[in-house]
Amino acid sequence: MKIAIDGRYIQDHYPGVGRYAYQVALALALATDDQYLVLWDPTATNARFDLARLERCSNVTLSAVPFGPTHPRGHLPIARLLRQEGTEVFWAPHWSAPWGLPCPLVVTIHDLTPLVLSSEGPSWRRHLYQWMVTRALRRAAGALVSSRATERDVQRLLAPAPPITVAPLGVDAAFAARDQSACAPMLARLGIRTPFVLCVSANRPHKNLPTLLRAWASLPSTDRNCWQLVLAGAVDARWEDPLDAARRVDVERSVRRLGAVDEADLHALYAAAEVCIVPSLYEGFGLPALEAMAAGTPVAASNASALPEVIGDAGLLFDPADRGAMAGALAALMHDADLRQRRAVAGRERAATYTWERTAALVRQALGQAAGEVR
Repeated sequence: MKIAIDGRYIQDHYPGVGRYAYQVALALALATDDQYLVLWDPTATNARFDLARLERCSNVTLSAVPFGPTHPRGHLPIARLLRQEGTEVFWAPHWSAPWGLPCPLVVTIHDLTPLVLSSEGPSWRRHLYQWMVTRALRRAAGALVSSRATERDVQRLLAPAPPITVAPLGVDAAFAARDQSACAPMLARLGIRTPFVLCVSANRPHKNLPTLLRAWASLPSTDRNCWQLVLAGAVDARWEDPLDAARRVDVERSVRRLGAVDEADLHALYAAAEVCIVPSLYEGFGLPALEAMAAGTPVAASNASALPEVIGDAGLLFDPADRGAMAGALAALMHDADLRQRRAVAGRERAATYTWERTAALVRQALGQAAGEVR
């Protein structure tokens, strides 16, 4: 089958969606004999994902489209290209899909954050988002989601929807546990002292960083003098800088805000952390929790949306709106080395069941069904 993939998300601006698109595309190419046309944006910055590795696959052709995935000028050339190539199905790894496709469309909906949480922006933006996602689903022959929680949200908020396939995300072997001592040079370079709690998150409202910082402030000063809270993730100027939030509750001396970090540093951060926390109000999946578990780092996470699905009983769960419950989960892991060890072992075992190969197999199944493939 001839499959086109919108790989324009494989770039630094889309770290989560980009990882998903890249890892699934690579797993598909390695596991099947289908022919893949992968679109990519040569104008985008990409220091994270090895497109050359993808191109080395004999059944993959990269095609440059010098427009971002939401740019209107990309619609016509993409439709023309797919018609020329005889493409049988098109996969959009995010909700924005080109118009005028000459073949069936399968679209991935990662989450519905703007519709679930009003804090994500003004009402006009939420209405526009809902209109655009609804239109994409109406054009699609199939939809992909990464959790049962997101499937329920799509059915509740965007019905009617095409057939939905739940394809949980995977985790790269590069996140596997490593010797913490090997991380020392990275920690020194980034100004991190040990032990530390790691939170990998942008500063968008649904990530709930202000509540995390208030929970951190509620811990005894002896804990904050010994431990450091490390925040890794892009800082969006539309919302409050986490360091400003830390100053507001007078904990900035025990908080290290790194901003966006490169791939090698991210892997090492997970490995070096004693605890990882995911305080989100809402997640369509929660990849940082899975990556931390794969690295052998015990996880404390919100009990909201998809996170309990991902973590199961491998981590400690708390109500993200309850600052005391969040602080209690942190304190339990910070003070009890045996508990950390048990949760680390359970996390590694659970993370081993999440592979990109499994994700790719489910994506391929959805693509085949959309194309009317008979097996």
